[in-house]
Amino acid sequence: MSENSAMFKYDEYGNTREIYVYSSGLGLHGNAFINKGTAFTRDERSRLGLTAMLPPSVRSLEGQVANSRVKVQEKSSDLERFIYIRSLFDRNVTLAHALIKSDITRYMSIIYTPTVGLACQNYSSMFRSANGLHFFPGNIDQAEDVLRRFQQRDIRVSVVTDNQGILGIGDQGAGGIAICVGKLMLYTQGAGIAPWHCLPISLDVGTDNEALLADDEYLGWRHRRITGDQYIDFIQRFARAFRNVFPNALCQWEDFSKQNAFAIRDTYLHDLISFNDDIQGTGAVALAAILTAMKIKQEKLSDQVFLIHGAGAGGIGIAEQIKTALCEEGLSRQDARARIFAIDSKGLITTDRDLLPYKHKFAKDPGMLEWLATEN
Repeated sequence: MSENSAMFKYDEYGNTREIYVYSSGLGLHGNAFINKGTAFTRDERSRLGLTAMLPPSVRSLEGQVANSRVKVQEKSSDLERFIYIRSLFDRNVTLAHALIKSDITRYMSIIYTPTVGLACQNYSSMFRSANGLHFFPGNIDQAEDVLRRFQQRDIRVSVVTDNQGILGIGDQGAGGIAICVGKLMLYTQGAGIAPWHCLPISLDVGTDNEALLADDEYLGWRHRRITGDQYIDFIQRFARAFRNVFPNALCQWEDFSKQNAFAIRDTYLHDLISFNDDIQGTGAVALAAILTAMKIKQEKLSDQVFLIHGAGAGGIGIAEQIKTALCEEGLSRQDARARIFAIDSKGLITTDRDLLPYKHKFAKDPGMLEWLATEN
């Protein structure tokens, strides 16, 4: 059986290829990665043990997409549309991605922001089937064994969250995995990474969200967040297991709290193929825009002075990327930092303030800012 040739890049060169199918009948029909539903031809149904298991009519992928678009449109809210597309993904990955691709501008806002935020908040009540891995203190010791079950899928990228800093809505407990699922769907659409090479993971270390703790439907670990050495040990156990099983896969840290985000990124910078999306991903995109502006203006980056409004993970991540680019143009680290200013909710970041550790490197000596003191 050939996979649909229009949808995914199956290797690094974007070529489609034949795949070997070792299951048949209900086992095959229940595998979302190879199930084609009513698009199985009569010959495929015969060879794969699906005879009489599907209605006689054979539909094309295009026909399936058209029918699915009508069903999506009939839903009364974007959250219901998200649930429908996710349920489709759980049954027929190819069709789900073909549907998204048919109007990516429309469906992007459903599978990711802003709708995915609602999906995180309603995760427990709308849960239908497994859609990733959930590690918590009760099973983290088995992490390596669990991950090895996915080795045959040749995992290449995993989006991992501890659910604490989800979008702008904060601690969402186990529901944060919806962010990982949505982000990986974007990577399939935008980068052609086959969905079976992707693995969403939730590191459920508890929640301090009172509404979730009091909710009888909540499916996560019903416990306040572990912190300190307990938290560090938990992350270490996961990182070690991931590295041992998938040494060549990318681990993307997603939506951690600001303090933990920087600490985890720096701890595993050289031990794990990893990056923090909120820090480095945001910084890379912002720097790309700035470099494009420099080309348009025909100016050097090192001739600019930068003011960053917001000094959270994203803001400091942007500052770090700008600093690196300035150094590549020949500035020293000290001179590069001198050209970057950051403002948080309390004003300009200066050394005389009580700052979180990750802000220190861009704090300014107030004594050097005579012009600012005069202005004040």
